[in-house]
Amino acid sequence: MNKKTYPILKNDIVGFIFTIISTFITIRIGALNGFNFGFTISGFALITTGLIYLFSKECKDKAFCAFLTIGAFVLCCSYSITNDGLIKFLTFLYLIFICATLFITISGNNDAESGTYSYVLNTVQKSVYSVFDNFMLPFRSLKESAKGEKSKNALYLLIGLGISFPILCVILPLLTTSDIAFSTLISSLFKNTFVLIGSIFATIVVTPVVFAFLFSMKKKDLTEIVAPTIPDKVSKVILNTILSVTAVVYLAYLVSQLAYITKAFAFLLPDDYSAAEFARSGFFQMGVIAFINFVILFLCSTLVKKTESKKIPDSTKSLLIFLCLFTVFYISTAFVKMMKYISLYGLTRLRVLTSVFMLMLAVIFIIILLRLIFTRLKYIKAIILVCTITMISVSVIDINTVIANYNYNAYKQGKINIDVEQIGSLGASGLPVLVKLSEEKTLEENYDVICEIENNSYEIYNNGFYSIYDIEEIDLKQTNIFQKNYVLKQGKIALSKFVENNPDFDYDKFYEEYEEDGWY
Repeated sequence: MNKKTYPILKNDIVGFIFTIISTFITIRIGALNGFNFGFTISGFALITTGLIYLFSKECKDKAFCAFLTIGAFVLCCSYSITNDGLIKFLTFLYLIFICATLFITISGNNDAESGTYSYVLNTVQKSVYSVFDNFMLPFRSLKESAKGEKSKNALYLLIGLGISFPILCVILPLLTTSDIAFSTLISSLFKNTFVLIGSIFATIVVTPVVFAFLFSMKKKDLTEIVAPTIPDKVSKVILNTILSVTAVVYLAYLVSQLAYITKAFAFLLPDDYSAAEFARSGFFQMGVIAFINFVILFLCSTLVKKTESKKIPDSTKSLLIFLCLFTVFYISTAFVKMMKYISLYGLTRLRVLTSVFMLMLAVIFIIILLRLIFTRLKYIKAIILVCTITMISVSVIDINTVIANYNYNAYKQGKINIDVEQIGSLGASGLPVLVKLSEEKTLEENYDVICEIENNSYEIYNNGFYSIYDIEEIDLKQTNIFQKNYVLKQGKIALSKFVENNPDFDYDKFYEEYEEDGWY
């Protein structure tokens, strides 16, 4: 266990205070308001706090840090747009990675210019180490600093904050009574005592973890930690043999599958395959082969004994280049198969996400291919850039809305049959299309459409609004500003339009007929 201590300066106290505040609002207005507009605001606050506190002139790649910063801010903005729980969760996980990478790099604790796999390993290792092994470092340092004269200013700052509390207790009520907008903001934060207490408790638990990470980065406590590298001591004869055997197998596989692959590019469906089987087999084959090839590429390029100029032997490099080219080609066949499937049956979330994943994977293998040719290419930075752009694309562009609109337009053009249940599974994003469908036939002919509209109204309205029937009888309630979300807003507009267009809609009769038809 690390027993080091560091002087506590004024900027450390200020950083700690702002970490508490930004963590609190992240929990209170971000997490507890459904990860919507509130998380966008709080995410900005938390990232800005870390950037200001950790910025160091020792940072060796400010341009890369600028890209990571923009990417992190854009990902935070996506929470005000999309309402897809899976996408929000994946975005949250990636935000943790990109913020850890940003903070470690901008503080001068990692060499972004290296551009190799060790950059990512260092990021992961230092992030974990700073949280677990350095958890008590800030508090241990504060205790030690309290014994010296240098801590007086920090102590005076804490005293000032303590005195400020009763003053705020007087000022805040005056401001809330003078302006309704400010009053709404404050009341939304403190109206629920139980939620407030829970937020404070969560802040007490989370803040030490966050600040332990920031403090250890700030004090350069982890500069001596270097991720282990893989020794390049394996003979090229051994690895070339493995690569050659693999290449022969892949060539044989290509020959055996040549008819299917050719038909995939020509958008022709094999006689013994359904479109679903054709697309799924292509994707799963691609996934397994891409994973195997990635492992082979990584191990062979790092394990092989380098030449005197520290380069991969030409024979090994040639075989690795073939492996990359084969993988890119095979990914492209799987992608074309998926496009064939989509042209016949339309889009779904799974089809979109797998297609985006395939494109990202293809670009990553192209980057690795370029790295083999141009050895100075900082491939890890390029891969992080591609992954960040991909995540921004699937989070900022609400894919559920894209799916619903694409399928509706394809249906109107006679290309596909509309799957109402699948549109309904898109939640709020599918409601505008469902309402359009409800306008094209009589209500009696639209039982399945009305059923999906009814089901999705549960997601749209909260605090009393649970169905189409409720909307007819209860006035609309104002949503908390921190719960604002573009997709939810569009869903509410569509749902209100349905009620407005059908003022005589008999919900009870509709329910009885639905029940008779076995829909419920």
